[in-house]
Amino acid sequence: MGDSLSVTLSGIDSISLPVAHIFKSYGDASRRVLVPRDQIPNGSLVRDRILLVVRPDSVASVEQQLQELFPTASVLNHRLIRERAVAIFNRTFALTNLIALITVVVAVIGLFNSALAMESAKRSEYRLLDTLGFSRFMLFKNSFTQATLFGCVCCGLSIPLGIAIAWILCELVNPRAFQWTIDLDLSATAIGVPIVLGLSAAVLASVLPRLLVRRSSQ
Repeated sequence: MGDSLSVTLSGIDSISLPVAHIFKSYGDASRRVLVPRDQIPNGSLVRDRILLVVRPDSVASVEQQLQELFPTASVLNHRLIRERAVAIFNRTFALTNLIALITVVVAVIGLFNSALAMESAKRSEYRLLDTLGFSRFMLFKNSFTQATLFGCVCCGLSIPLGIAIAWILCELVNPRAFQWTIDLDLSATAIGVPIVLGLSAAVLASVLPRLLVRRSSQ
């Protein structure tokens, strides 16, 4: 932004316009430039389409009236086109969403196994503390606190790393590999679900491993 762009139109000389903004475009086969109307000389452009903004409850009646007034014209409902495009997009990337879910589940299982290994490695320490007079509640509290902190640290490191990888995919990999760009949209669900699952696995790891260790020691 801040640079100048030369735009050449048929019938007129090229005009130099300042670049005010750069917008993302997904799926466009060619470049697109939005130019203010007052920057184009009169009579140099041909108006072949118009855009109408109507209320959602009036779309059907407006489409019918336009078809009656202009039988040879094409009336397109952008909202309907967008809904169909989103539906096709969701079906296309259903496998991607499944792979992402499997990745989260595998990460949660790995977190649980790590906590289980930590608890198993501390079996002798817990026996020593039990011999010194520590109650089972105090041992459970210590195990619960350590496992929860372990889960918080893992989630705290994984979320920024995941966001950084997503930014690299959107800003570097996709433009160079596929020649299209898309904005990085950070949704609360995509961030919250892994955190909840990770912390839940850590909390479960503070209870279940002690039961397993206790049974194996008996």
